[in-house]
Amino acid sequence: MRLERFVKNGVRFILDCYNANPASMKNALEILGREPDAPRIAVLGDMKELGKDSSFYHRTVAQQVLDNKIDEIFLAGPEMHNAYEVLKAAPGIKAHYAQAPAAWLPGLKKALASGGTCLIKASHSMHFENIFKEI
Repeated sequence: MRLERFVKNGVRFILDCYNANPASMKNALEILGREPDAPRIAVLGDMKELGKDSSFYHRTVAQQVLDNKIDEIFLAGPEMHNAYEVLKAAPGIKAHYAQAPAAWLPGLKKALASGGTCLIKASHSMHFENIFKEI
C-alpha cells in the first residue's frame, strides 16, 4: 500500500495507505500533480503521531494541494480539519471534509464518474484502503 497504482472503472488510482508523514504526503501530492489524467482528486486522511506540531503539518498540506493544482479534495479525520479550514475558501478547488469518509463517499463516487486520477493517502490506522474497496 505504498504508491500502488491501479485502474478501476476508468479511473487511475494511486493508493498509499501504509504510512503518512509530512514528507510522504508532500511527495504523493507532487506525484498526483504531475499526472496527465484530470481531474486530479486527492482523498486524504490524518497523518498520525506528529505530536504538538500536528496542526501545523496538516495546515501545510493545504498549500501543497494548491501548489500541485489538485482539482478536488476529500478530507477526513480530526487533524485534516486544519487543512480544510485553509482549502474551503481557496479558489479553484472543491474541498470536502467530514470526520469519517462515509459522509462524503457518495460525493467522491460522483466526482470519479468522469475518470481522472485519484490519490488515496492516510496513515494506516485510518483504514483508507477501505475507501478504494468501496468505490
